[in-house]
Amino acid sequence: MVSAIVNDPGNGMAEPMVRAAAEALARNASAPAVATLMRKLSASRDAPDSEALATLISGISNPAAQATLIYSARGNKDSPNPASRVVAIRALGNYPTLESLQAMRQLHRDADPAVQAASREVAQRIESIIGR
Repeated sequence: MVSAIVNDPGNGMAEPMVRAAAEALARNASAPAVATLMRKLSASRDAPDSEALATLISGISNPAAQATLIYSARGNKDSPNPASRVVAIRALGNYPTLESLQAMRQLHRDADPAVQAASREVAQRIESIIGR
């Protein structure tokens, strides 16, 4: 039900029920919840909606979301465009782990310059925390 509210293309983030549903998904941070948010972000053509979604996703720090965020950062069906991938990369800054660092280093060679730049920035942040 919550995912359906967020996924409906006619529902914008300015609507209180949609915003509350998206916030609930971000707090839940399960793989399906994060995938729903990434799909909504990728499909968004509205700048305020995209910004609201990017802020929610970038704030996710629940350990349950790390693998899904890495998958999204690499580019998948839920986040095929560079802008959504960059949001996933930024969220991975909340996971100062070797796994996130390795994913960031792999993305240094990505074809998209924005993905490369974001992955370098996040890798530097993670390295400063874990000392690698």
